Amino acid sequence: MEANLTHRTPSLAHVSLQLSGPGYDGWPVVQRMPDRVADGTVLIATLEDRPPWPHSLQSTVGLVREFRRAFPALVIGAKVNFDGNEEALEAFRVLQASGVRLMVPGQVSEASVRGANAQAGLSVFDLETWLMSTLSPHGIRETGLVKLLAQLTAGHNIRGGTVDRCRRWTRKLGLPPWGAWRTVGRLVRAVVRLQVGPGPLAYEVGQDEGFADGPTFSRACSRVFGEPPTQLRTMIGWEWLLHRFLTRHMK
Repeated sequence: MEANLTHRTPSLAHVSLQLSGPGYDGWPVVQRMPDRVADGTVLIATLEDRPPWPHSLQSTVGLVREFRRAFPALVIGAKVNFDGNEEALEAFRVLQASGVRLMVPGQVSEASVRGANAQAGLSVFDLETWLMSTLSPHGIRETGLVKLLAQLTAGHNIRGGTVDRCRRWTRKLGLPPWGAWRTVGRLVRAVVRLQVGPGPLAYEVGQDEGFADGPTFSRACSRVFGEPPTQLRTMIGWEWLLHRFLTRHMK
């Protein structure tokens, strides 16, 4: 996978972009959008130091939105090089609304990005933002349903008439059935825990999410995501997992 690209991105005068993942060596700086990226690829946008902060933030928001439209499976983070913590947090809140999920501290590296991924976890807000961005091009803009799907994926308990309504909703819109969402939510939550580091044992994490034993959990991961837990642990992010799930059900 090369970074010689066919599409120019918006102005990079105030932003540095780095990509890493399958096919990349380290964290090279890229100047244009690639033709394709492999699942598990991470984009980190570094805003320049002040001045001029507003231009840097505006450029980054535009870049994030363009990359997100082109590559829904991409994991996106930002490194904000500001002295003031409040200013950095406010900038990240703006970026988060456009699709940035990871706030990377210090030098961009495998360790710092993996730590940022562990810190971000699996929030309803991030899930809802990603789902809306991914499903909108398919004409699916029902915010109420998207919010419920995000809550289900994050592990919230949804019961009663709401479940029946969601089942009808997903069937009508051609989305994966409600039961499949419940299963993928359990799998995604387990994988997010595995990606934190070498500590949790795969079979214990799988059992915590309701899978009978290690082999059952491993088969479910391979069936839904095409990879066993041992491979999923080495990668970063849940975006590409949900993208594989949706792609398989919405052909």
